[in-house]
Amino acid sequence: PVVSGSIILVIGLSLAPAAISMAATNWWIALVALGTTVIVRLYTKGFIKMLPVLCGIAAGYITALFTGNVSWEAVSSAGWLGIPAFVLPKFSLYALMVIVPVILAPTIEHFGDIFAISAVTGQKFYEDPGIPRTLTRSLPTL
Repeated sequence: PVVSGSIILVIGLSLAPAAISMAATNWWIALVALGTTVIVRLYTKGFIKMLPVLCGIAAGYITALFTGNVSWEAVSSAGWLGIPAFVLPKFSLYALMVIVPVILAPTIEHFGDIFAISAVTGQKFYEDPGIPRTLTRSLPTL
């Protein structure tokens, strides 16, 4: 959890400038969306408490509708069927440098979890089933 939280924090902070510049186009809608998200998270119960972001998006969209900030022109002028442009994949060192810490952090956390669980239970989970097996069992989720 500590490593995952740190990764999420870094991603969130790196996206903050984009969020601020998007919010600056219409502060009123941004504040309604943010306020709804915070209120739903703090003051609701049950199932709805698990959906603060969705509620914030809905409130922001409804506010944008009422203020005339929603345009369907691009949708109405788009074709019914389109074929995307075909491009070949290419190697990107920048993408590799960005993703390697995201891969390494949970891997290191996994090692720590396995050794901590082994210490608490007295069983050697790092031997049976073994770290390679526990690491590769999560590959299908990718």
